[in-house]
Amino acid sequence: MYIVSYKEVGPPFAPQEIKRLRRENMDMCRKHGQPVILRHAWNQEDVIDEYAQNCPACWDPAYSQVRNDCPVCYGFGFASLELTVNRDLWITEQGVITETTTPDEGWVRVPRYGGFGEPVLTWLMEPDVAVDVYRINQEGVMVRTYDAQGVAPWFPNLGDNDLCINAVLAPNDYSIVETRDRFQLKLVQQITMRGFGKMGRPQGSIAYKVAQSFQMSKAPENSSLYDIPWDIE
Repeated sequence: MYIVSYKEVGPPFAPQEIKRLRRENMDMCRKHGQPVILRHAWNQEDVIDEYAQNCPACWDPAYSQVRNDCPVCYGFGFASLELTVNRDLWITEQGVITETTTPDEGWVRVPRYGGFGEPVLTWLMEPDVAVDVYRINQEGVMVRTYDAQGVAPWFPNLGDNDLCINAVLAPNDYSIVETRDRFQLKLVQQITMRGFGKMGRPQGSIAYKVAQSFQMSKAPENSSLYDIPWDIE
């Protein structure tokens, strides 16, 4: 798991004004926010950019469909290119994960990360909202949910459908004691501004990201999002 440090404000060549804004935003998130575990949701653009692949366990190229009960991607259809640390974990031709030192022909290694990327521990601002809102999900079932506007530091880069897991930390601020509600991010927007160098001269057309805003939708307790592991080695 990658742990975001509050001292991470960008490379040395970033303007000092931008670094100060990033640091102030992170300080606000740490003081008034919530520690969370973020996992980026792989998408087709990641496949094109060769950051991810179609799920090797359940992807059907003929119909472009996946299995909802897939043990690798959990029904999201994508997986990382990086393979699991355990070299004895394999995916059979039936899409089942098995552990063996003598795999059959046609079996493939299990990806390290499933439908979501590497877990990242950071802090987000999550405002309190009413939870007595009921909506119809994709299966046509009325479920209780709520949306809220949130604020995040400039790093890591957030995207729509990313998984957000509320966490409880130990006093050392990096050991996770337990996890709680899970959300999916949407309507993510990067907050950028122009950087200014020495004597206030503009640095061309470069725009620096200083914060991010988003909406978050709480997942029902019976959602498959609660099956996705956060403690990946």
